[in-house]
Amino acid sequence: MPKLSLSKTLPIAFLVPLLTCVGLLGVTAVLTGQKIAGKFSQQSMEILSEQIKQRLNNFLDLPHIINQINTDAVEIGQLDLQKNKNMEILLWHQIQAFKEVNGIQFGSEFNGELYSVVREEKKGELSYNIADSSTNMDAVVFSTNDKGDRAKEISRISKYDARKREWYKIAIEARKAIWTPVFPKKTTKNTQLRLSAVQPVYERKNGKLLGVWSVDFFLNQISDFLVEITKNTSREIFIVEPNGKLIAASTKIQVFDDKGNQFSAKDFNQEPLIKATSEYIEKTIPGGFANIPGQKHFKFYSPDRELKLVKITKFFDDDKQYKGLNWLVVIVVPEKEFMQDVNRVRIFAIVMAFGVVVLSLFLGVLVTRWLAKPILGLSHAAEKITSEEFDLASLKITLEPITKRSDELGELADIFQKMAQEVYEREVDLKNKVNQLADRANKATLAKQSNVQELLARSQKARDKI
Repeated sequence: MPKLSLSKTLPIAFLVPLLTCVGLLGVTAVLTGQKIAGKFSQQSMEILSEQIKQRLNNFLDLPHIINQINTDAVEIGQLDLQKNKNMEILLWHQIQAFKEVNGIQFGSEFNGELYSVVREEKKGELSYNIADSSTNMDAVVFSTNDKGDRAKEISRISKYDARKREWYKIAIEARKAIWTPVFPKKTTKNTQLRLSAVQPVYERKNGKLLGVWSVDFFLNQISDFLVEITKNTSREIFIVEPNGKLIAASTKIQVFDDKGNQFSAKDFNQEPLIKATSEYIEKTIPGGFANIPGQKHFKFYSPDRELKLVKITKFFDDDKQYKGLNWLVVIVVPEKEFMQDVNRVRIFAIVMAFGVVVLSLFLGVLVTRWLAKPILGLSHAAEKITSEEFDLASLKITLEPITKRSDELGELADIFQKMAQEVYEREVDLKNKVNQLADRANKATLAKQSNVQELLARSQKARDKI
């Protein structure tokens, strides 16, 4: 059987259970960290989804509220639709009060008249778009002064009829408040995607149609909001219709071409992550965006081989709040964004575990020396005692440091020293006695030899006499 050394076995006895515990704790920490990261990612994306939904509510409730206010004012007689000047001033004050909307207008069933105030997207300047008897039923765009009066004529479209406009027809057909489809709107500076909240107004007594209220909302405001909440992150958020057409995205790139045609999300080459996410949805979900239920979570690897977490939430007319809207909000977040804190904890845990192992190894070596050195000293002392040359002075030098210990090994060394002293004294005494016996034996031998010589001499004399 191979010889085992305390100096080797004691550190191993320390390290093996310690390393086992550290390893088990490390595996547990990794698995727990992944589980926590998964829950945290879902909660974070849920919070983000609710934040987006709340902001969309704020954006999209206001246009219909304005329409309802104006409809109520007509029905209770506070607003006379025949007084054109009052109409213009009302719209001018309303659009100043509601900064989120880009245009408020009324199309009259009487001759197709139009009263509209529009906010210039870039500078915020207000202008009228009027088509009535004062403009010979031409749609004339006027700049406004700081009192809301018409100022300079900017442009003119001959023979305008609001009743022939798509937004007007949609409201009449629905006979209730509703959203129009998304369509491009040319402004004096550029083209924007517009969504219009429309609501027909009827005479209260006989139900006669009086006209249609409309409030315009430019969708770039939603994109601006998405850009803001994804600033300094790797997240991507976009909103699509069931047909995959983009409504808004967390990008400064427009989601429509120069003619105002919406890009399809899967063909949006300007943003590879939006394109890749949409392509994955089209490939893995039959029917694509149109067949996604209320919510959906999944993971996929983007073209850069990075794992992405995706949450899709429907924003639709489930309680008649959105009046016909059916959008999907898609949130894409790199998994590493949620794993960063977990990885930091993992690294800290690994460093701490390594530190514990090193410290334990160091302590194990110290404890081993603390235990093994006196034992080895006792072992050497025992060897000296059993050797033929037993030097008590040398033995005391070996045992003296051990006897100073206050533990059991110190007591054992003290006993060992006393025992050695006694053994030494007995051995000295034994040697003395042996020497004495040897002297006696020698003397007896000499005496015997003397007697023999004497007897031989006597015998010789006796023979000589004969």
